[in-house]
Amino acid sequence: LASLGLPFCDGFGRDPEGQWLGEPSLFVLNLEPAAACAVGRRWEQHAIVAGTIDGIARLWRCDDDADLTEST
Repeated sequence: LASLGLPFCDGFGRDPEGQWLGEPSLFVLNLEPAAACAVGRRWEQHAIVAGTIDGIARLWRCDDDADLTEST
């Protein structure tokens, strides 16, 4: 991400109900969902969360065999 010139910071995803273990994550700015999924696939992620400063964050599937689709 640094080589792409994208600002990012470390994060950590947690289940508020404690049903699954937490995992490290990244918060990346200025990246469209399609590009974010391409990066996610490189790191074997199944989905990403994308949003805008004035909108709602959405979950996007990033499966290799699927088009970029918004999950419901």
